[in-house]
Amino acid sequence: MLKRQMVAAAVAATGMLFSAGAFAQAYVGGTVGRSVVNTTGCSASQGCKGEANMAKLLAGYNFNENFGLEASYADLGKVSAGSVTAKGTAIDLAAIARAEVTNGVGVFIKGGFSRTKTDGIIGDKATEAVYGLGATYSLTKQVALRAEWETRKVQYNLTQNGWQETQRNLSVGVQYTF
Repeated sequence: MLKRQMVAAAVAATGMLFSAGAFAQAYVGGTVGRSVVNTTGCSASQGCKGEANMAKLLAGYNFNENFGLEASYADLGKVSAGSVTAKGTAIDLAAIARAEVTNGVGVFIKGGFSRTKTDGIIGDKATEAVYGLGATYSLTKQVALRAEWETRKVQYNLTQNGWQETQRNLSVGVQYTF
């Protein structure tokens, strides 16, 4: 009985792999935008600045028209407290769920993990959740404009105690599908 269930599961998995292959698409892209850090953990006397330019490179794979996986590298920009400045970067891996709203316009939500690195008074690394939402607009069959908002926790060690804050990114860019 167990053998039959294993064979049935293998046949079903093979069928799903072949059906996903008919749609499977890889894509690459890049975005630029603004990164905003909630500076509540930093006192006003420290002169905290929590906004910066950011850039992101991404690569993804759509398993079917609704689900995919995306990896990205983001330069989160610099934040400061007085004369101390910290630069943040992130490497993300997120599951993507998408839907086409109209011909050429799609929306997506994503959630996954972000490995962040900062270089404040002392450098710090952390793994936290990342999530976001966005939209795409197809210019051609392969090229699309992309806009997205995402958020993650980042540990900035700008003061002796350090502070972990939410960093939000709003970015626009382009995406190329193979």
